[in-house]
Amino acid sequence: MGRQISDSITRGPSVSLTVNDVPVTACAGETLAAALFANETIVFNRTHSGEARAPFCNMGTCFECQVRVARPGSSTYRWLRACVTQVEDGMAVRTGMRLDKPEEDGMAVRTGTRLDTPEEDGMAVLTGTRPQAPEEA
Repeated sequence: MGRQISDSITRGPSVSLTVNDVPVTACAGETLAAALFANETIVFNRTHSGEARAPFCNMGTCFECQVRVARPGSSTYRWLRACVTQVEDGMAVRTGMRLDKPEEDGMAVRTGTRLDTPEEDGMAVLTGTRPQAPEEA
């Protein structure tokens, strides 16, 4: 891929995180996108059709760099923009996930929505179905 520029650069202390359950080392102060690229991650997420996506603008505007992140001490994954999120020691990251189907990794999409019975919350299931309209008598 590329090479890391290190001439005359002072980096922050090393931090450890996991990317798709693989231990990765980065430097404090780096963005998650920089750490992912340095570790040769090129697919950050996938569209509803499965197309691979990666950072485009690298300044937080395009949302192409979204990855699922669990902050240190939390088991709750949230979509975050990798280009504007700084790495943290103990962070867990998942890449390559479909933006419309995070439940394939066992993650709830909306707070309060159960994956096994989302219709109880009156929400459409993410497979393209819609809630049934009440039958007229």
